[in-house]
Amino acid sequence: EILPLMKDYGNLKTINLADFFSMSIPPKYRNRTHPVENPYAYEIIDTCTIKLPEGLKFDFDLSSINHSSKFGEYSNTFISLSPNEIVYIRTFKLYKFLEPANEYTDFRNFLKRIKSADQRFLLVTPI
Repeated sequence: EILPLMKDYGNLKTINLADFFSMSIPPKYRNRTHPVENPYAYEIIDTCTIKLPEGLKFDFDLSSINHSSKFGEYSNTFISLSPNEIVYIRTFKLYKFLEPANEYTDFRNFLKRIKSADQRFLLVTPI
């Protein structure tokens, strides 16, 4: 049920996608000396259908967010089934890589962009 995840601001309600997905960002190191490595590639695809109760509708930009780098790819996509029902598809692919220590900041920034996209709010209003 989606109601417990909605924050209520009167006629305006929100759903935070971070309630569905969480990603931790590795710590920041000022003088990293070890290489940045992901020993194996993997892909995670999550799909969820979100249906609002009668009388409410989604009211936000359904545009996708895409990020890619030499470390991997990320996308989130919304498909509107009706004014009160959407399908959310989140794809995260991390490549196998071994990069020098000075690439660590770029890797962290890639993960930070993904975390930011995962914290997107869905706006819900009365019909």
